[in-house]
Amino acid sequence: MEFQDDSKSHEAEKPEEVKIKEYDNRKQLGGMKTIPFILVTEACDRFSTIGFHVNMITYLTQQLNLPLVKASNIVSNFDGTASLTPLIGALIADSFAGRFWTIIVGSIIYELGLISITTTALLKSMHPPPCPSLVDCKEASGIQLSTLYLSLLLLAVGLGGTRPCVMNYAADQVDMSKSSVESRTWNFFQLVLLQLGICEINCSDCRGLRTR
Repeated sequence: MEFQDDSKSHEAEKPEEVKIKEYDNRKQLGGMKTIPFILVTEACDRFSTIGFHVNMITYLTQQLNLPLVKASNIVSNFDGTASLTPLIGALIADSFAGRFWTIIVGSIIYELGLISITTTALLKSMHPPPCPSLVDCKEASGIQLSTLYLSLLLLAVGLGGTRPCVMNYAADQVDMSKSSVESRTWNFFQLVLLQLGICEINCSDCRGLRTR
C-alpha cells in the first residue's frame, strides 16, 4: 500500500514538474526582442554576398584579366559550392553541433573569406599588370588565382554554416505556446523576404552607378 501511495504521489508530481520545465525553457527563449539583431545580421550577410557577387565578373575580367568564359566558370563553381555547403551545415547543426555554434563558426569562416577577398582586391601585388588595350593581356598568376580560390572557398563554407541555421534559430526564439505567435512568425518571415529584396535592389543600383 505504501508503495502504491508513493507511486501515486510521484505520478501527481509529474505534470507539475513538466510545467516547471516548460516554464524554464520559455524563460530561456530570446523572444521577439532578439529578432531585430537577427534581421540585421541576415541583412549584412545578404548585402555583402550580393555586393561582391554582382561585381565578380567585372573584377575577374578587368582586374585579373581573365577570359569571360573562365570568369563565368569561376562564378558558377562558387555558386554551386555555396548551394551545396548549406546541406552539410544543416546536417552538422542537427546532428551534434547545434544551430548556435554552427552559426558562430560559419560567421567566423565567412568573415575570414571577406577579409581575404577584400585584401586581394586592394593589394596591387595580387593583380596582374593593367591592360587598358584588352589585347594580349597577362592573366593572373597561379598564386593570385589560388588566393582567390581560397577566399571563395572560405565564403562558400561560411555560407554553409549560416544560411541553413539563421532563420530556424530566429524561429526558435519565439514561444510557440502563445496565442498570437502565428501572426508574429509570418510577419517575421515577411520582413526577411522584404529585406532580401531591398538588399538585391540596392546592390544592383550601386553596381549600376559605379559602372556609369
